[in-house]
Amino acid sequence: MSLSCSVRRLGGPFLLLLACLLWTGCEDGTLNAPDIEGRADSDSTLFESYVALGNSITAGFQSGGITRTTQEQSFAAILADSMNTPFGIPALRSPGCPPPLSQFFNDQGVPAPQRPGDFTAETCGLREASAQRVNNVAVPGATVLDALSNTRPGSSPNALTQFILGGRTQVEAALDASPTFATLWIGNNDVLGPALAGTDDVTSFPDFASDYTALLDQLTTASSFEGGVLVGVTNVAFVPFFSPGPVYAALDQAGRFPPNFNVASSCTVESDTGLAPLVPLRYGFQLLGQARQSGQTVTLDCQAADTPVLTLNEVETIVQRVRQYNNFLRQQAQQRGLAFFNPNTVFGPLYAANAGTPNDPTDDPIPKFPAVTADQPFGPFFSLDGVHPSAVTHRVVAARLVQIINDTYGTSLSPPSNLPPLPGGGTSN
Repeated sequence: MSLSCSVRRLGGPFLLLLACLLWTGCEDGTLNAPDIEGRADSDSTLFESYVALGNSITAGFQSGGITRTTQEQSFAAILADSMNTPFGIPALRSPGCPPPLSQFFNDQGVPAPQRPGDFTAETCGLREASAQRVNNVAVPGATVLDALSNTRPGSSPNALTQFILGGRTQVEAALDASPTFATLWIGNNDVLGPALAGTDDVTSFPDFASDYTALLDQLTTASSFEGGVLVGVTNVAFVPFFSPGPVYAALDQAGRFPPNFNVASSCTVESDTGLAPLVPLRYGFQLLGQARQSGQTVTLDCQAADTPVLTLNEVETIVQRVRQYNNFLRQQAQQRGLAFFNPNTVFGPLYAANAGTPNDPTDDPIPKFPAVTADQPFGPFFSLDGVHPSAVTHRVVAARLVQIINDTYGTSLSPPSNLPPLPGGGTSN
């Protein structure tokens, strides 16, 4: 998802680092582990070599950064533990690349993201030297096209593409690991990047389908390949970095905003299915700051041109495109004998649930408005950037994947422990 896109835009020191290439192993095309001994149980062949392709979520990006700790918290690493199979990660040195945020809001409740010490978004500890084969080949910021090519028009490799893959594409790196099983969770950035820019100009369905098909063709025709899971694209409406327009209107009516801050009626419209305009956090708080500082009337208009607000029509277009993507992925899984997991079956119920205080949108499992004074302003299921899932959500996703894999392939994987309670009183199992 797309705070990882900030890594893509890194310049200055990052470009110098890439030019120097003094990192051990960056260009090493022989990142192969010793021969893996087969498992003793009936799952041994299927899980002998598991690879994970994807973007920032799979890579382990949390709180606007990535480090070895967050990489080891990725659902992919947890799933590999359940498989009891070796899983090489392209471990990034401390403090990270970039270091994860330590806070998002300051003491005045204003967005002021901070990283530990003097670290910035351009700080990068580079990658640890390793003789291991890389099994997690996911790259933050990647679109479906980026998994296929570093050079085609429209592809946008970034510094982490080099650090993680050493000049290869994701599919090339995955095939180098002789995969017997794979998870593929990519496509979020085809939607989220444009959405964060306030546009519904997401990847067209024909382009998405064509590139995804080419990716699957290369992966599934490998002689070693036996099975895998396709993971769907997440609905951006479930990301707490966005707040629904009607929530802004309700908080304004409740006197939670400065008296000179107005919410236009265009923000209160909703579709029959409950969709509404979405206000990105930075823009909404920018207007609130202007109202506090200027004393003049400031209006949030969810239909105004040239703003990052997603209008209701834009939200409907994006959600419909996500449905197209996921229907296609489900069909591809069925045709190729693969499993399919729709992550919205996790995020949807979390977003719909409330904490028993319907007039307070800040304390829901996925807040509709950030709790600016809380340690977890975006709730327990999202990290400090409001875009990337937290470590606990990775465990929930891993548990769902275990269940789907067992159901599809007749295997006997055990889910991770220490799972949180979910809406309805159950757990992620």
